[in-house]
Amino acid sequence: KVYRQPIVGILATGSELVDIDAPLEPGKIRNSNGPMILSQLKQMNIDGRMYALEADDFDALLGRVRAMLQEVDAIITTGGVSVGDYDHLPKLYEALGAVELFNKVGMRP
Repeated sequence: KVYRQPIVGILATGSELVDIDAPLEPGKIRNSNGPMILSQLKQMNIDGRMYALEADDFDALLGRVRAMLQEVDAIITTGGVSVGDYDHLPKLYEALGAVELFNKVGMRP
C-alpha cells in the first residue's frame, strides 16, 4: 500500500521560552528543541511545520493543539511534561484521547 507523506506539526511550550532570534531576557531560554526537530524532519524529507511558542496555559494549549490537528497528521510537542504546576501536556493528551508514543529520556550528565 502507498500512503500520503505525513505532515508533522511541532509545538514548543513553556512561558520561559523565547524564539531563537528574539532578544534573551533574564529567566528565559531559547527554544532550541523546535528548530532542531524541524531540521531532523527535513533531513528525513518530512514536511514539518513549526507553530508559534505557547505559554503554560491549559486552555490555550488545548485550543492550539485542536487547531493544529485540523492541519497536520501528527504533532511533536516539547516542554511541559514534567511534574511542575504548569506542565499541562500530560493532562492535555488525556483530554484529547491521544495515544502517547514517547515520554522522557533517562539520562544523566
